[in-house]
Amino acid sequence: MKEIMQTYGAMIIAALVGIILLSSFSMVKGNIGEAFAVQEVLADDMTNSSYDKYKNVALPKLSLRDDFFNASTSYKISDILYPASNAQNLADMQAFEVFDKEGEVSNACMSEDGRVLNFPESGIYTLYVKVTCTNKMTDYLKVSIPVN
Repeated sequence: MKEIMQTYGAMIIAALVGIILLSSFSMVKGNIGEAFAVQEVLADDMTNSSYDKYKNVALPKLSLRDDFFNASTSYKISDILYPASNAQNLADMQAFEVFDKEGEVSNACMSEDGRVLNFPESGIYTLYVKVTCTNKMTDYLKVSIPVN
């Protein structure tokens, strides 16, 4: 009798667990359906215009405005660098690190916001610039600045 009770008891417990799992699956199924719902990503012409607008903004190419800059003169970052191509995509540029001719950090010659530079003495300075595009993408540029 004891064996019969153990066998039927195990079967009843297994049946209850199965019923609970099946009933909880139907509740979860509704939530899973929302996660895997079909969403229109592409338009009828197979384009995703919001992504394409973001992706197709070309990074501007920056060049030095002059061959040499003068020591002890204040320059705006736009006086030093200009966009050689894709200027319409340039939203902002600012210096974030300056190294002097010995390779030492020389951020004292840069304003706090990184938009004005003043080179104290002649030499070649290395300038790191953060470039922000119109779609908020950012890029970083390393430029060597010759100072008379």
